[in-house]
This record gives sequence, structure tokens and C-alpha cells, in this order.
Amino acid sequence: MIILFVACHNQNESGKKDLQNQAAITQSDTSYPKEINNQELKGKYDAAKWAMYCFYSGDTVKLKRNAGIDLMPMYSSLDLKFENIELRNDSAIIYFDFYFDSLKCDVTKVEPGKTEINGVVFKNDSIVCYTTPTTLTYIWGKGIIRDYNNHLPSKIIHYINVNRDKLNPWFYYEAKKRGVIKK
Repeated sequence: MIILFVACHNQNESGKKDLQNQAAITQSDTSYPKEINNQELKGKYDAAKWAMYCFYSGDTVKLKRNAGIDLMPMYSSLDLKFENIELRNDSAIIYFDFYFDSLKCDVTKVEPGKTEINGVVFKNDSIVCYTTPTTLTYIWGKGIIRDYNNHLPSKIIHYINVNRDKLNPWFYYEAKKRGVIKK
């Protein structure tokens, strides 16, 4: 498994990343979960997924394999899969989980002191707070809430550009579409 991982990693670094991203996005860009069934929900879905990737930019997840080998991929390189949506009047909560291949990653094991999130809460069209995976509470307050769709901190812009060859194809494509990655 590690040899395959290293081989894929080296292939990405050899200049084929753009082609891989384009091919992966061609399929996944137009496909949404069946629950995301109208244009308004598609916009929220994309905004929520973007916010989750931005929130975890720079964080790594430690994976233990059966052979005792430790892997530490960046969250921004992993697949972020839709789990559920809750609709209530003018609000929507969209839940995601990160996956490495078929392994679901536990976001509660992020760096100490970092707030973990697994869902994005919308009121009308704005992100108002995030959900945590371990409780039924919502996270909001000064310094915690950030709508990454309207203002992206410079450290995240820098992170995305420095790590562009390591980003998940959806995240890479979205960063290019939003003008974060130039060229």
C-alpha cells in the first residue's frame, strides 16, 4: 500500500497533477448527492465543502495501518464526502466526513486545542456556524466563525498555493475557479 501511495505521489509531482485534477473534476464537478437536488442547495453544498477544506488547511491526520506504518496526509489532500443534509425552514446543515481511500478519518484527532467541525450551518445563504462531531452543539463566536466564501485569510491563500500539487482534485479545481490559484 505504501509503494502505491508513494508512486501516486511522485506521479503527481512530475507535472501530471493538472491533468489528473481536470479528469477527476470532469466527473465529480457535475455530480452531487441525490439530496442536493436544486441549484440553491448545490451552491450551499459547494460553499460548505470549500469552507471545510479551508478550515482544515494545514492540518494532518495520522492514519495507522495494519502493518504498523504511520501515514500523515493533509486533510486538504483527502476526499471530503457528503454524509447528510438537514433542512429546516430557511436553514440548512450540511455534514461531511474526510476519507483516505475507504478509511473514514476522525476529525476529533486534529491538533490539540483546534476546534473540530463536521458540518456547516446556513441561514438563508450565509454560513452562520459550524457543527462539531462529538456533540450536538454548534460552534460560533468571535474568532471561530469565518465564512471562507467571502474572505479568505492570507495564510490559507499561501497554504493553497504552496501545496497546490498535493490538494484534493475538487479543492484544487475550486481554488482555481475562485482565483486563489493563479495560472
